[in-house]
Amino acid sequence: MRLHPTSSRLWFQYLNLRQTDFASFTVSECLSVFGECIQKLTEQDTQSTLLEPILLHIQLRVFHLLWQSGLSERAIALLQAQIELSSFCPIDLKEQDIDEKLVAIEEWWEDERPRFGEKVL
Repeated sequence: MRLHPTSSRLWFQYLNLRQTDFASFTVSECLSVFGECIQKLTEQDTQSTLLEPILLHIQLRVFHLLWQSGLSERAIALLQAQIELSSFCPIDLKEQDIDEKLVAIEEWWEDERPRFGEKVL
């Protein structure tokens, strides 16, 4: 991992190992590893056309981990946030980097406005 920190194949194998190591498995540890994986993969090459499907695959794995762990509300919130960022992002945020988008969506999320998939009253 130290020699090839941006190898998606190596990360997928490591994620498989961490999710199936029942002696030391915890949801919080796995989520931490997923976060580290995303951070390492995006540090080097954010413009690669291969990065987007890899990140989507990782996000789906996180969703399944949360869902299968009984954290369905968090899993749904993850999908809602991703859809909001990718499909309903305000025009003024479209040109911002991901860190600025995350700050903006966190503030918006805390306002408890209707989100994708929720009824507007």
